[in-house]
Amino acid sequence: MRKKREEIAPPEATQRLRAIWDAKKRDLKLTQEIAADL
Repeated sequence: MRKKREEIAPPEATQRLRAIWDAKKRDLKLTQEIAADL
């Protein structure tokens, strides 16, 4: 299944998606830390 998805989407798109996902996870972690401090 993973190979098929990579074949459909160009590597640039998957890299961009991964970067966006990493940023979202980082934001989530930050908000959780801020909430814990409050």
